[in-house]
Amino acid sequence: DYWVDKVDEWCTRDCLLSKANGVMRVELPGKQNQHRIMRGIVAEGGAMELRFRARSRGAGPVTFTWGTVSVFSDPANAAPVKLVTDGNWREYAVPFQAEGTLALLAFNFDPGEGSVEFDWIRLFGNGKGGRQLVKDWTFA
Repeated sequence: DYWVDKVDEWCTRDCLLSKANGVMRVELPGKQNQHRIMRGIVAEGGAMELRFRARSRGAGPVTFTWGTVSVFSDPANAAPVKLVTDGNWREYAVPFQAEGTLALLAFNFDPGEGSVEFDWIRLFGNGKGGRQLVKDWTFA
């Protein structure tokens, strides 16, 4: 099976996505495939940081990936994220370098069963005036 769900323009591959009680919930059904949520975006690249508040129950390792208009999929555009899986809310920050115009943000979860809830996700860029908010996804 190939499932596709959508919440605030975030979409999935092989996992379930929903929005309730002010959070975006990702349910990983334990299939052998890699699970993925992704969001297209157009933003000036450079030194960037993805920040988010999340809690996880049972979800294993996750890799944050990004793509640009000129290089949509490159294995070098990846950063591991160590989600703590005890069900408590935590804030995470993932710095990354997008060469050119940013086009895609994605979380790639290893195969397995569990869930992740996102309270918010924020994308920051480092412009001439320092760190600036590019996009804020709040799921309330």
